Amino acid sequence: TNNTNESDIFENLIDITQQTLNLLEEQKRSRNILWAQGVKRNFNQIKTMVDEIHKYKRRNTMPRTWKDHTHNTRYLK
Repeated sequence: TNNTNESDIFENLIDITQQTLNLLEEQKRSRNILWAQGVKRNFNQIKTMVDEIHKYKRRNTMPRTWKDHTHNTRYLK
């Protein structure tokens, strides 16, 4: 059941991300800039996560301690 839970987590995250992308593309086609401005702040944490992961992957040295990680990079493979 552990593998099922792992798969469910990824499927759920992928599904939500795809639905969000569909909404963004739909609103872009409608040129709904007011909606985009209204929801932009919802993406700040996602942008932070992506930035931290990219920064972590570009490191030349491995983090020496857990404090060198963020919650976004701690278990990243």
